[in-house]
Amino acid sequence: MLQMRTLTGILFLLAASRQDLRERKVSVCLLAAAFFSALAFRGPAGWGALPLMTDLAPGLFLILLSFLLRGQLGSGDGAAVLVLGLYAGGFRALEAAAAGMVLLGLTGLFRILSGRSSGRETLPFLPFLTAAHLVMILGRAFGGRLR
Repeated sequence: MLQMRTLTGILFLLAASRQDLRERKVSVCLLAAAFFSALAFRGPAGWGALPLMTDLAPGLFLILLSFLLRGQLGSGDGAAVLVLGLYAGGFRALEAAAAGMVLLGLTGLFRILSGRSSGRETLPFLPFLTAAHLVMILGRAFGGRLR
């Protein structure tokens, strides 16, 4: 059964994905509400410096990468991964981000090869992050045996 923390993280990703699809951005209010909600779920025991930094690291890395790449990767994407790290843990956020990027790349390649895209358009990342995270949760729920 899903924990409330996991379910809340999924709901955040779904809401953020919807915004990313429609507006190509994620509202600061949604990010802030999810951030503080995730901190509340962690409780005081999860506020230590090392656990916090390891859970925030993937998102902080993507935010830094966004600035270095001058916005080719949205800082909202990094902020969403940062919040996901608080809900799911840093390693699971890193797994989901990597799998989401693979899904995004494959989708972009398929769109280019099928003639649906010139290769100049951008695709929103958060729906792919959400899909990857959901597949990983389902995979763990079924003992790693998805058939």
